[in-house]
Amino acid sequence: MKVKFFVGAAVLCCFVLGYVGGAFADTVPTMTKEELNTQLDSPDIVIIDVRVGKDWTASELKIKNAVREDPKNVDAWFNKYAKDKTIIFWWRHDKPEQLTKALENGFATVICPRIPYYFDFVQDENHISGRKWAGAFSPIEAVYNFDVNSVTKGKNYGDQILGVQGNLWTETVDSEARLDYLLFPRIAALAESSWTTVRTDYPAFEERLKSHLELYKKEGLYHYNPIRPNEIPEPVQMKKD
Repeated sequence: MKVKFFVGAAVLCCFVLGYVGGAFADTVPTMTKEELNTQLDSPDIVIIDVRVGKDWTASELKIKNAVREDPKNVDAWFNKYAKDKTIIFWWRHDKPEQLTKALENGFATVICPRIPYYFDFVQDENHISGRKWAGAFSPIEAVYNFDVNSVTKGKNYGDQILGVQGNLWTETVDSEARLDYLLFPRIAALAESSWTTVRTDYPAFEERLKSHLELYKKEGLYHYNPIRPNEIPEPVQMKKD
């Protein structure tokens, strides 16, 4: 039996996977949510959940059929899972040594650091709904400028690095407008950061972004405008009683 293992940490609202290193975006395999649900029931898929504390015990959205492992004792279980059947999703931007360990041990890895690729984090210092990490958040310029080489220390791991991924957790998303606002236009910056190797001209990207903003407006997407931040108000999360 060919069993695939995924190291993850809960169910995402959405994800975007872009290939790093010059390949075309249309060569990256995609999966619908219906296909994903089918896969979660498959005996050929094992998801390893490394959440701890209340993130594990209090979660209402635990991953179906997930296997729990201790993130503080990775060495004890890392080699239980076959390298040719395992994908690591590295999101601990504050723990680059975990990424290095995964890559040096030969595991295929998706790069999705919390800063700047978590889109439930606020994107403007004046926004009040959403998350921050020790004061840090995820503005579009940081998404655009993120360089995988900054976390691999310039070492070439070839096709071990499958791509980059943007994550959006839905604790603060209670409307379609808020979902769109968190996604657009950061999703455009994520796309460009995934299929280009060098990005040194954010003002030029911002100029190109203007046509995207017009398209969002035409399609009725309630988006954030980084060029005129006060143009479209932040849809604040409504607190539950």
